[in-house]
Amino acid sequence: MINDNIRELRENILNLSQESFAKKIGLQRNTISLIENGKRNPSDRTIKEYATGIWGSGVLYRNL
Repeated sequence: MINDNIRELRENILNLSQESFAKKIGLQRNTISLIENGKRNPSDRTIKEYATGIWGSGVLYRNL
């Protein structure tokens, strides 16, 4: 699921806490928690924007 992939990205690739990741992509920490726990689903557009904001391209988007 995308929620697990986002957690994997944050923890193992970026090595960021929920708080740091949230600040980097312009969300609240509780929003990241809801997404990672499957209680909220980000839109495809939002995911692509975050991937672009973090890496400068949408390459990662295809792997989420």
